[in-house]
Amino acid sequence: MRAKGSRTTVAAEHWRPGPAFGLILSHFALFGIIAGVRGVVWAEMVDALRIGSGAFGTAQLAASFASIAAVVLYARVAARTGTRSIALVGLALITASMLGLAGAGSLATLIVALAILGAGTGLLDGAMIQGSVDWERLARRARMNVMHAGFSIAAVVGAIGAGIGLAAGASYNALLVGAAGFSLLTFVATLFIAYPPTGESAREERGDWRVVLASGAVRTLIGIILFGIVVESVAFIWAVIYLREELGASAAAGGASFALFNATMFAGRLANTPLVARSGPRVSLLASGIGIGAGGLLLVVAGSVPLAMAALALVGLGVAGIFPTVMSAAAARLPDRSRELTAVVMIVTYLAFMVTPPAIGWVAELSSLRIAMILLPVSGGAIVWLAARGREMTQA
Repeated sequence: MRAKGSRTTVAAEHWRPGPAFGLILSHFALFGIIAGVRGVVWAEMVDALRIGSGAFGTAQLAASFASIAAVVLYARVAARTGTRSIALVGLALITASMLGLAGAGSLATLIVALAILGAGTGLLDGAMIQGSVDWERLARRARMNVMHAGFSIAAVVGAIGAGIGLAAGASYNALLVGAAGFSLLTFVATLFIAYPPTGESAREERGDWRVVLASGAVRTLIGIILFGIVVESVAFIWAVIYLREELGASAAAGGASFALFNATMFAGRLANTPLVARSGPRVSLLASGIGIGAGGLLLVVAGSVPLAMAALALVGLGVAGIFPTVMSAAAARLPDRSRELTAVVMIVTYLAFMVTPPAIGWVAELSSLRIAMILLPVSGGAIVWLAARGREMTQA
């Protein structure tokens, strides 16, 4: 007889690897579309709302605080209701937030919309990351890089679409409403497809995060994720603003640069799978850190838009494999702790998203955005140092 309260067995009877993979991939893709659109329209919003770099960066704290609050509660809520239910709530909040951003007419309404967005992304992010870890465990196939590649190619589509839309005269408001439409379609699809089971009893409602942090190897891997997310945060929020304010790029060029960054992330994630299989996670992470450091340094000294675009492409290629490589390596050490691992990693992720945008914004306000971008090569160096500390922490 099935144990009372066990959702794992019930879910195992209904989930199918193919549809579940497609569903989780669609969640990554939605993240990418929204990131691509936002990365291009942020500069338009800053101009329309007439707010400075410092205030805009600080406003991003609303999303980060809400995301952290959502992730802190994620493990307990997911154990009670199931991962797909959390994904549905996240999608509903993301849809509402895109409409809120489209209608924001002041700094105050922008902050409210960002808070709703943060809560939604925190919940959906946790669901799809845990879902991808569980899918790999049950299907016994490495697909983490493919999942994240879906994000990257969708971000390319979102950025190119937004750039073309702005160049054609569409308002950023209309583009954000379009992103809300994609979110709504994904919500409907999620109603009909089951997530993979977690392998953890629903009775385990209180995950012990100390199990995740007890391993020195896992702590180092999480440190690498921290600096990787710092790089992504800088690129997704400030890259287009940097090109337009510091180098005088047009809206179309800004959109193209953001699309190029995500295109190289897509290529890097596809290339990272065979690299990890052949040489192991440590080599992949060392290569990532070197690419970020070199690209970040080139971006800081760039004096033209084409050179800056090439630098962003190199940064994208470098940062591409960090998150999927670290998650797969950490999950291999904690095969029955996907919920706890997801919660810890997402808290670290959103702490980085919380601190980085305002830090960049205020450094830019007090000096220049070019000076603030020095954080990119510094982060690349930190990743190289952590990955080089020892072979044991990143061996498959």
